[in-house]
Amino acid sequence: RLEDLVDVHIVPVSSKRNEGIEALRSKMAEVVLRRISVSGGSREVPQSWSDLCKRIKQETSKPCLSVEVCKQSGAAVGMGTADVMNALDYFNVSGEIVFYRRIQGMEDKVFQHPTTIMRLFKLFFRHDMAQHLQTLDGLMDEDRQQFLEGGVVTDKFVEAVLPEEAEAFKLLLPLMKHFGLCFNRTVTMMANVPIAREEEISACWSKLPGKGTKEVKLTMKSLDVNSLHPVGLGESLACRITQMSEEGRRLVRRDAIINRVDNIDIMYRRVYDDNGKQEQGETTSNNTVDEIRLRTEIPEAWRGMKKLVKEIEPCLEEYRARLTEDRVVVVGDRKVESIPLEALHKHTAEDLDKMFRGEWT
Repeated sequence: RLEDLVDVHIVPVSSKRNEGIEALRSKMAEVVLRRISVSGGSREVPQSWSDLCKRIKQETSKPCLSVEVCKQSGAAVGMGTADVMNALDYFNVSGEIVFYRRIQGMEDKVFQHPTTIMRLFKLFFRHDMAQHLQTLDGLMDEDRQQFLEGGVVTDKFVEAVLPEEAEAFKLLLPLMKHFGLCFNRTVTMMANVPIAREEEISACWSKLPGKGTKEVKLTMKSLDVNSLHPVGLGESLACRITQMSEEGRRLVRRDAIINRVDNIDIMYRRVYDDNGKQEQGETTSNNTVDEIRLRTEIPEAWRGMKKLVKEIEPCLEEYRARLTEDRVVVVGDRKVESIPLEALHKHTAEDLDKMFRGEWT
C-alpha cells in the first residue's frame, strides 16, 4: 500500500441499489473538516461561502455553470476570485458540487448537483444494458448494434438512451476519458469493446523482438480491499495506451491493446493464472495481472519505459488504495528475474542493464 495514504476508510457503495452514497459523502466531509481543524483552521464555513453555494445550487436551467458565472455569484456576496476558487475546491471535496479543475476539459465546468453525474452513470452503465436497449423504441438497430458489438456511442444513441441527460453526457466526456471509461473523438466505451482472441494478438505482435530491438515488460499485480482485481483498472490502462496514438493503433480490445507511438511498439494485456475461468466471453481470476510490453531500439528502451510509466501514472493514482506489486522485466537472457518499479525511476539505463546482467554492485 502507498506510504502516503492517510484516512483510509471502507464505505460499501452500490450504484445499482443506490446505497451508501450519503454515507460516503458524509465520511468525505468528515475527513475534510478534520483536516481543516488539524491544520489550525475552523470547522465553520464562512457565511460568504455558504451564500455562494446556495446561489450556485439555485441555478437549475443548465446542468453546469462556468467558473466565470460562479465568480460573478461570489462577487455578489463580497468574495474575491481566489476566495471563490478555494470555496469551489472545498465544496467539490465535501460533495456539494462537482468541480474537477485539474482535469483537461473540465476546468470551466461546475456541476451544481453531484446527483446529476450519479443519475447519468446509473442510466448508462447498466448490467442489463443489452436487454434495456431492446425496449427503446427510438433507438435505431444500427446504433444499438454498434454499441453492443464495439462500444461505439453515436449522438442518436445518446439521445435515445439518455433523452433528458444528453447534454450532461457530452459535458462529462472529458471526465469519462480521464478516468478511462471511453476514448476516441467518436466516443467508444472500453467496457463494451470485445475481448481479444489469441490469433488477433499473434497477428500483430511477434513472439520475439526483432534484431537490434529490446523488449521491456512491466507487470502489475493489483488487489483492492476485497482482495480482487480493482474494478475498471484494466479498462483504464487500455484507454490510456489507446489514446497515446490514434494513427499507430493495430489492435484495440478490452483486454489487449497494441499501439505504436513514435518508434516504440507497446502492448497492454490483461493476463491470468491457470485458474482463470471463461464466463460469458471474459476470463475471471483471483490472480489477474496487468502487463505492458514495450519494444524499441536498444538505446531507447529504458527511456521509453520511463516515459510510458509517466503516461499511465495518472491512471494508477485513481486507485490509490490498491495493494500492488509492480515489477520490471527485460525479455531475453538475464541473470536477474525482475526489479521493482521504483528502481526504474532511480537508476540510469546503464545501471539498469547491469542489474539484469548481474553486474550491479
